[in-house]
Amino acid sequence: MSIMLSKRRTSLAPIVFASCCAAALLSVTGVASAKGKIGIDVDAALPPDEPSGVDTGWGAGLRVGNQWDVLLLSLTPEFSGHYTKFGGNTGLAAWNVMVGGRFGIDIILKPSVFAHAGLGHFGWNAPPGIESSQTSLGYDLGAALDFTLLPVVDIGAHVAWNGVSGDSSIDTLNWVSVGGHLQFSIPSL
Repeated sequence: MSIMLSKRRTSLAPIVFASCCAAALLSVTGVASAKGKIGIDVDAALPPDEPSGVDTGWGAGLRVGNQWDVLLLSLTPEFSGHYTKFGGNTGLAAWNVMVGGRFGIDIILKPSVFAHAGLGHFGWNAPPGIESSQTSLGYDLGAALDFTLLPVVDIGAHVAWNGVSGDSSIDTLNWVSVGGHLQFSIPSL
């Protein structure tokens, strides 16, 4: 039984580009201000091709970082952890522990884009003798729209392309997540 979606490899170019942008923004002296951020994410996990035995599932995550504001722009380097459990009879589940960041416009309605990469793992219930798990590169790439509910609380929605890379014996697992989040401002970390 094959439940993987593609053998496509990912590129780290977007993360390197985002890191260079972050360094450039933070090098501006006297303009940037930082505040700590903690985000809680909850989402639906949608496997793109609904492989045999895998149904829509759910995910939950936690993000921690500092948001740097430069004029109306914001950059948030952050650490994130996310767990996803798919429905169906395969027991497919995945987790990612990653670093990355968000880049957005810091106004009342805050559009942003984000990317993270790090350690990812997925596994499922497979018959004996069939490879049933993979630990490799975990990643996500997405967009969010936040609304400042209170000066210290943002509420928002997000959509992301998520995955864990495969290897020569197991395919890459990719899925789409759509959900909501709360983000709290705290003293700078």
